[in-house]
Amino acid sequence: VYDLASQQLIASGQVIFIDATGAQLTTPSLELSGDFKTATIQQLRLQLNQQATLTASQAHKAVNVVTLSDARYTACPVDAATDSALPWYLQADAIVYNADTEDLTY
Repeated sequence: VYDLASQQLIASGQVIFIDATGAQLTTPSLELSGDFKTATIQQLRLQLNQQATLTASQAHKAVNVVTLSDARYTACPVDAATDSALPWYLQADAIVYNADTEDLTY
């Protein structure tokens, strides 16, 4: 749904976005500004390739800074039903990526 008053795109349900590389983002909730400069995504799952997966309880993008909360990354094959049984994963309370400076902090 595009809200003309707030100039926001709001999507809920099983939202799926697939980019040109085949990376697939799924989320139950997405809010995106009309100019695409800011966004908030809840409970995201980003399948980067055949195996690598990034999950976060929330992602927020403000212009060129992306913040992931309660993030987890693994290169192991992931079955959504067994995330907690992964052989290994990297986890951070917060990950901040600044596209302007190319800094990644966690």
